[in-house]
Amino acid sequence: PRRQPYPAWWQHGAGQPYPAPPQGALMNDLTGISKSPMNSVIIIRDTADPRNLSGGKETFVPERLLLGLLPQCMLEEYLFWQDEALEATALTPGTGKPGYKRLRGYPRDKDGETIVFVEFNTIGNWADMMVRGYNDTSTSGPNVIEATQLPGRSVRVQRMPKVSVEAEFKARQRLAVQLEALQLLVKPKAAKRKSVEKEAKSDEPEWKVGDKVEFDAEGNGHKWVAAEVTKVHKDCHYDLDPSEAWVGAQTRVPPVFIQKNGAHKEVEQGEGVWHWDGMSDSEDEDWAEDQDADQGDNDDPDAKAAKDAIAFEQFDRLDLVLEAAGGDEDVCMSACRHLAAVPGVNPFTDVTKLAAAV
Repeated sequence: PRRQPYPAWWQHGAGQPYPAPPQGALMNDLTGISKSPMNSVIIIRDTADPRNLSGGKETFVPERLLLGLLPQCMLEEYLFWQDEALEATALTPGTGKPGYKRLRGYPRDKDGETIVFVEFNTIGNWADMMVRGYNDTSTSGPNVIEATQLPGRSVRVQRMPKVSVEAEFKARQRLAVQLEALQLLVKPKAAKRKSVEKEAKSDEPEWKVGDKVEFDAEGNGHKWVAAEVTKVHKDCHYDLDPSEAWVGAQTRVPPVFIQKNGAHKEVEQGEGVWHWDGMSDSEDEDWAEDQDADQGDNDDPDAKAAKDAIAFEQFDRLDLVLEAAGGDEDVCMSACRHLAAVPGVNPFTDVTKLAAAV
């Protein structure tokens, strides 16, 4: 028996509401690594769209995916787009918990006066809760959800005047243009990941059972989680046992998402970024490709501008630089020009350090 009656549109509608069979149309392959991706439509708008006030790409989130999370009146009043943020801007870069997402609700009415920010965050850790015990008072506070006193997920909704959001966005845009022109803030250079095509050519598995590795938990290079290889498949895919309980056991992970344990820390420290003696043939090829790309950028102004553009994670935190100057945009611009003119000051990659310098 059904728990609920069929909806009215189902009872009184004509024809079939879904393609047959429905599984092929209802399942999405958002990560792009599935061997048999299902049909899906993803709507993305970039920074060229004047309605985009995030500074990065925005992905449309259909109303049906937010039912039960937000009040119905809010879903009827706003269109929601997910920006590229992976952690709250108030946190030190890299310290946020995995799973953070931020949506922006833009008013459907062109005369709407407010914009809604919806933040999804992870609260606490089930592994810590199980070790300490449910009655341990040390797990209270920020480590648990107040209503349940258990770890979980939270949704935080904030509404702001549209004019102030637009003004702050334009101020960050002007500051970004200044920083890019001065080359005072640059994107951190990351080591090049081996391409899927190169990985596919190897018939021999790179890792064996028991090896300590780390894998790209979110598929974007931002969150690497230590793990142990528990199984090696014939097609050189791997089953992994992550060290962090929130991730859960991973099955058939492609090799492109796996690297030696601690490799991401070496990249952050500058190791493995430049050319050195003893590189493998594939690494030499990657280096040569980078050199060719740099030469091509010098010949193509558009490519050079794209290369010099700061990353979204940096743009999203530029309000910290403005706040460091007391919110005075002119003072902030003057401080940046002064910093760029000081001999020995190298370009920054961390916005918080730039803010401290300002």
